[in-house]
Amino acid sequence: MTNPPPPQPGAGLPPLPAPPRSPQFEGSALTPFPPNAGGAERPAIPERVAESPDGFTPEAAIKTQLENLERWARANEDFERQSALRFWGLHTVALTAAVVASAAVPLWNQLLIAVLLSGIAGLCLVIEAVWSGPDRLGAAQQRALHELRELEHMVQLRWDAARLAFPNPYHPRRIAHALALLDTIATRREEIGKYLGGSHASPAAALSTAVGGTNPPRTV
Repeated sequence: MTNPPPPQPGAGLPPLPAPPRSPQFEGSALTPFPPNAGGAERPAIPERVAESPDGFTPEAAIKTQLENLERWARANEDFERQSALRFWGLHTVALTAAVVASAAVPLWNQLLIAVLLSGIAGLCLVIEAVWSGPDRLGAAQQRALHELRELEHMVQLRWDAARLAFPNPYHPRRIAHALALLDTIATRREEIGKYLGGSHASPAAALSTAVGGTNPPRTV
């Protein structure tokens, strides 16, 4: 009776799975070829592309867009703060004038003061109504701030992941990720600008604030 042959290493076991290949990037819409393309259809990707003649890099493009988004968010935040200060300031003056006017005649018998204070109270309310107009956005301003900051974090997170996946600054896939992120920023920025609908909703207003050091222009 012969002994059975010794078992071969790994006999009867399932094959080892392939190592992970950056699932968030491999075969995604950001790769330079379709995700379902066969091996023969996928062209060889070079390890490096030519540098831009003016030295403009994907890092510079993403950084510029993040800075623009932050300026835009701060411009909306400052505008909402100024609107709130104006609103409460004028309403406080109007309320105070109305209270004093109501007590001027019975307490001091000053009809002229009561009339003047009533006029001041009404004028404050008119100024607030005309000055604010459609610029009092309230919830829309807060929504814009939230979405702009969320967009900043999303872009930064995905760009950090692309930098880790493709350390070469001039790798084609890294550049493809940068282009896709720029497209995402442009689309989301257009959506936010549509529901804000004021001059402070324009990224150009935030840029002019950063460059010129003045308040955002009041024209679209």
